[in-house]
Amino acid sequence: SENLESAGWIVERQEFDFYDTALTNIIAKSSKNVPQLILGTHFDTRPISDNEDDAVRYASPVPGANDGASGTAVLLEMARVLGNTNQEIWLVFFDAEDQGRINNWEWSIGAEYFADHLSYQPESVVIIDMIGDINLDIYKEIQSNQSLTQLIWEEAEQLGYTSTFKNEQKYSLLDDHIPFINRG
Repeated sequence: SENLESAGWIVERQEFDFYDTALTNIIAKSSKNVPQLILGTHFDTRPISDNEDDAVRYASPVPGANDGASGTAVLLEMARVLGNTNQEIWLVFFDAEDQGRINNWEWSIGAEYFADHLSYQPESVVIIDMIGDINLDIYKEIQSNQSLTQLIWEEAEQLGYTSTFKNEQKYSLLDDHIPFINRG
């Protein structure tokens, strides 16, 4: 919160409970006006390494450098760079995205809660996740809004990032974008 506030953002905490667990989404607003754009990511990581066969590794939390941390780092840097933007933007850091299949939890709990409590429909929502890979390839996600995806890929091409932004659909993901897609 301190980094966001020092960069000129209005910071709010959206606190809620899920299965008797206190969770918090962090919302950084460029102004008190309704945003045109919401950029979101999750900051949580898995409390166990449930894809490991080794019992010791299984019980260890996932470090999350690429998963929970990479999107968070990008949004924090965007907060710094955008600083006093005149655009209506919110940066939202979701809790409880990465808890699916643990203790009967679903995926994207924080994003679902946030989307369910929006009182308006933003023009665009872009979710940033798992973008810290050393050999990063970003493909078009199948369920995402195709016109918004095309705008992002066109901008990436103009900036010379075609080697990273692959111009093909490859994945259909259950992630923080789904609650927003479900709302239209």
